[in-house]
Amino acid sequence: MALVVHILACLLGTGSWVAINGMWVELPLIVPRVPEGWYLPSYLTVLIQFANVGPLFVTLIAPAAEGARMVQGH
Repeated sequence: MALVVHILACLLGTGSWVAINGMWVELPLIVPRVPEGWYLPSYLTVLIQFANVGPLFVTLIAPAAEGARMVQGH
């Protein structure tokens, strides 16, 4: 079961990765048409980096949560 969950998580991540790469490829066509202009890539970069904070937080907190469960006896 754990292997299936890991494979599905990888597929979900791959889909997100492809979508973001598609956005970067299309930027030269999008930038002239949007009011943000060339600020748009900067906004996207900041948003994508903020999106990376969530998984990092979970990765760092998971061992502490496991330790807390062991102490409580669950």
